[in-house]
Amino acid sequence: MKLIRIVPLVCVLALAALAPALAADVPDVRPPDLSMPDKSGELGRELNYLCLRQLGADCRDRLVFDKPSYLKEPFASAEPGKRMREHQIRAIAAIVFSSATLLRFGAYDENATGFSRAQMAHINASLIRELAQHHIANTDKSSWWWGDEWQSAYWAALAGQGAWLVWDRLPAATQREVANMIVYEANRFLTVPAPYNEFRDTKAEENAWNSRILVLAYCMMPNHPNRAVWEEKANEYMISAFATPQDVSSSRIVDGKPLNQWLQGPNVHSDYTLENHGFVHPDYTTTYHHNIQNLPVYAMSGQKIPVSVYFNVKELQDTVSFLTLPNGWTYYPQCTDWNNYRHDATMMAQSPNSVLPNAVGARCLRWVLDFLKYADSLDAGKPSRNLFRGLNFNCCPLDTMTHIYLMHYLFGPGAEPLSDAQARRQLAGTRLLEQGKCVICRSENAMASFSWFDTGRRIMACVTPMTKQGIVIPKYRSLIGIIGDKMDAAEITNQKTEMLPGGGFSAAVDIKRGPELAVDEKVRMLALPDGRVIYVEWFGSIPGGVEVRTGLLFFENNPFWLHGVLPRIDYAGGAWQGPADPKATPSQPVRLPAESGQWLNISDKFGIVLRGSKGVLIQDGQLVLNYRPSTGGEAASCLVAVFYPGADRKQTERLNRKIKISGVGTDKITVDLVDRRVTIER
Repeated sequence: MKLIRIVPLVCVLALAALAPALAADVPDVRPPDLSMPDKSGELGRELNYLCLRQLGADCRDRLVFDKPSYLKEPFASAEPGKRMREHQIRAIAAIVFSSATLLRFGAYDENATGFSRAQMAHINASLIRELAQHHIANTDKSSWWWGDEWQSAYWAALAGQGAWLVWDRLPAATQREVANMIVYEANRFLTVPAPYNEFRDTKAEENAWNSRILVLAYCMMPNHPNRAVWEEKANEYMISAFATPQDVSSSRIVDGKPLNQWLQGPNVHSDYTLENHGFVHPDYTTTYHHNIQNLPVYAMSGQKIPVSVYFNVKELQDTVSFLTLPNGWTYYPQCTDWNNYRHDATMMAQSPNSVLPNAVGARCLRWVLDFLKYADSLDAGKPSRNLFRGLNFNCCPLDTMTHIYLMHYLFGPGAEPLSDAQARRQLAGTRLLEQGKCVICRSENAMASFSWFDTGRRIMACVTPMTKQGIVIPKYRSLIGIIGDKMDAAEITNQKTEMLPGGGFSAAVDIKRGPELAVDEKVRMLALPDGRVIYVEWFGSIPGGVEVRTGLLFFENNPFWLHGVLPRIDYAGGAWQGPADPKATPSQPVRLPAESGQWLNISDKFGIVLRGSKGVLIQDGQLVLNYRPSTGGEAASCLVAVFYPGADRKQTERLNRKIKISGVGTDKITVDLVDRRVTIER
């Protein structure tokens, strides 16, 4: 692979910056202990390589190499006094941290990044200098500036930790500016109690990421007059980040004080889920990784690690591991406002593995790494591309993966992962989240969920097989679907959920929905612990001229996520084949008559037996089991679908002949699954 050798003007000037600074100009900073041995083993070498590949990709995407500065627009043409915010600063801070870590720890492979070690050192030194110079602590705002806002303490912690790792290579002026930046951001929290909010908008992630600047300041500056207060505040912010209602009233002693003296209110529900952006959000449940990522700073400064770092981490990690799929994604029972393809979120969840050995968590991490290696293999022998194709938000995946690598380097590989089959067995179970208003059944081969969180987008249900490919994805209004030309209003008039003996759940909702809430619907769902699911919907009168799309499944139609396999839906009498590039060549909608829709199979891994439907539609990654166009036609009064995750096409055909479904359209439906008989009442 050809290395990038272009050196901008700033790099020539930066050579002098690598000379030792005069002792008189050096701030009173304790340098990190960089002599700690590499404990990561083979896992660490694998992580190191993937980090270098991602670092190279992010540098090529985010930086320029033919200008006096590495910084892209809007920096170069910024007007005096222009304030830069998250989308400008956070990614650069992540590159600073990651480049410093990968230059200091492990073998730096120039072929992996596409940049020589010398050039990466120049990039690192230049970006540190520019971020520190332009921070509000060091600038008169005659140029662009940043800092003193919502998330700026986190960006300063990233940049500051990166600078600390190469402290001996920074000139005195840059050292002084970095120290000023860290002190300024840390001092913002000295008189501010850690905030809390249990519902809709937790403060968990904010408290956790704000703890990082406090820990860094405390560990870096042993003689600063604010050091003791920084230590106290760091503990407060870490403990409060993931406190539950029961913690708030607890007298248990943590780091020298009872919890009820540390805490003013909860940020996490008692079941160790949390709400952010208005719903139960697994991505933000993983933000305990910010607390965990304080560990290397404590270790490299020789400081005692407080218990606060680990507060409620095991319980939260268990929650997120339960939702981790074998392709490395997170299962979102109420959908998500980011996207379904976040491998970085699973990595965040498994950040404690090196210090809290967890064999299930190690398998979850392995699921992610296996996918990243597949993604990287598509560019073998070429300059690396972004490995996190689903979402690379401000270089967050690079930041996360580098922290994971550093944790394993310093603390070891943790537990050996369970086998795939063992992890599936251990993760299986059913969880009812009362406050989160959803229920989830995980079997060895499937996920099933039902959510009644609100009457808008998140009244939804989903079933998906547990495979290395994302066959079916929970999205807004999954299964519940839409009546009308847009997402219709829905009013829940009755709701009941029960846990089944031996595992699984039954869920029932009665709703008024559709234009002017004119449609009465009853939905029943039965999820069995072996992965099979029965889904039933009854309708009252549906007005004419209104499109019906219920029994709605979202299937993955991008071959990249399917490991190169084209999506396919088989049905009685034919098959639909997805295009190689659904964006470039959208597939044409396929409408199936009722007789062709008695059984369907998605990608030879997900069987469906269907009764009562008057029409099925395949369109743009959607499989609509109960379809009626707005132009007219008969609307189904009752739909019964039996889902068989893991079943191939031939198995689905046989099941369609074997199982017996009676009473469709009546108030009592009986489904004979051969090995058991189930009755579902309206």
